[in-house]
Amino acid sequence: MHYLAISVRCAIGLVFLASSVGKLWGRGAFPAFVASLRGVGLLPRRLVRPAAIVLVVAEGALCAALAVPTGLVPSLALVGAALLLGIFTVGVGIAVQRGTASTCRCFGASAERLGRRHVVRNILLTGLATGGAVAAAASSPGPLRPAGLVLAGFVGLLLGFLATRSDDLVALFRRVDHDPRLTTPSR
Repeated sequence: MHYLAISVRCAIGLVFLASSVGKLWGRGAFPAFVASLRGVGLLPRRLVRPAAIVLVVAEGALCAALAVPTGLVPSLALVGAALLLGIFTVGVGIAVQRGTASTCRCFGASAERLGRRHVVRNILLTGLATGGAVAAAASSPGPLRPAGLVLAGFVGLLLGFLATRSDDLVALFRRVDHDPRLTTPSR
């Protein structure tokens, strides 16, 4: 179970690292994130910017806490990550249900509108963080093998990468699906 918790910590840590850095990287990144949060329409206008700051700081803090090698801190960070991801899931779900036209600025610049796939992604990430917290609580400290650590880290980073690039992957396959040059005419 300990390797599972390490894998989840790597995945969720990468998700929060990409999320917080993506919202700050570049001149217009943070204002664009604030505008997208305002477009979701869940908060009064005066609270949108402070909420955006709190979200970016919380994501960065959780990423740092997940990187702590041992002890109670990473376990508590997984619980915090599950809670924050749950809040994101509910917020995005409400926005999608209302039909808001806000873009997904989850990981920085994106022209993709919030949609059901973002809700599904957040549900999966919430479940992953919750499962990681359970695995961390159920595992007993003991010696870890280097090969197990490498494999757990690789799997976690791969999952985190896939989560952060999910919009790009969907767009890639959508283009292939709709590109007339790649389909054969029916006879």
